[in-house]
Amino acid sequence: MPDCPTNIVVEYLNGTVWTKAENQVTTTGVCVPNDVMKIEFTPVTIQKVRVVFERNEANNTFVGLTELEIWAPWPQSVDGIYEAEDGLLRDANIHESNTASGGSFVGQIDGSEASIEFTGVWVDQDKTYSVQIYYTNAENNVARMNLTTNSIHVQDVAFPGTATVWGEFDPNNFVTVQVPLRRGNNVFILKHGVNFAELDKINVLL
Repeated sequence: MPDCPTNIVVEYLNGTVWTKAENQVTTTGVCVPNDVMKIEFTPVTIQKVRVVFERNEANNTFVGLTELEIWAPWPQSVDGIYEAEDGLLRDANIHESNTASGGSFVGQIDGSEASIEFTGVWVDQDKTYSVQIYYTNAENNVARMNLTTNSIHVQDVAFPGTATVWGEFDPNNFVTVQVPLRRGNNVFILKHGVNFAELDKINVLL
């Protein structure tokens, strides 16, 4: 039968060692089956996180997880850089790369509905910003994606071929677009258009 775990611990991968996140506080303090539980802890910059459950073996009960959401403090970036692998992915995949800025990138953005959604793109004032999109395109054909900002502004973005192969990134391989942003939180969605490109990060020039 399903039941609450006897203990819940959030851990993150520190090098090769799973480490307990510091100062964990659970709300509500008493677990209720099929209800929401929130665990707050000291913010840390990580690539991988896991939640460890301890089930009640004495009563032979089991634990199930319906949904896991990870929220970061605002703003999520103080330097305007947002990693592609931290976005909401649709029909795309994360891969590791030593040349990608965060150690990972998003590839296989191939399907007609494939996209990356960057939420929490924070700016302090309303104006048009230059946004650099770092990528690789190992083909001679120009790839194209549709960039939608805040569900209002839509533009076509072209990604010319690069000298790098798939999965390898050069800090000089980026395209720059002009995007109108509003003060506070903004949302970018990059959706597959034609041909193919792999994305590393975006950089909002503040």
